Amino acid sequence: MTTVKLDQWRVIGLSGMTFLAAKYVYEHPLIPEGPIITSTIVSGEAAQGCVVVTKSGTNYELLTPLPQEEDCEFARGLMYERASRNFQKLKKAMTLKRLEEIDKRITEILNG
Repeated sequence: MTTVKLDQWRVIGLSGMTFLAAKYVYEHPLIPEGPIITSTIVSGEAAQGCVVVTKSGTNYELLTPLPQEEDCEFARGLMYERASRNFQKLKKAMTLKRLEEIDKRITEILNG
């Protein structure tokens, strides 16, 4: 199995699950180079130089972590996209109230 590389990454949490947000993904067979939010981490230590496995079965080699002083705003759009897909899958409307709730929750996640 191919190991995908993540650079400038940070662990983010949602509902007790951990994900990785990274500015750069390399060598992914389905995702072009650029920012990514992974599926849930199921094994491995999220530390520089380590490999983690996500729920999708992808192995990620973790290169340089995102510096602590740098925000994770690059992931905001990706999180909106994921929320939108989930609403479509559930056949629910994305109301203004729901969008405001999603925005609040995304801000909490990104601010740690």
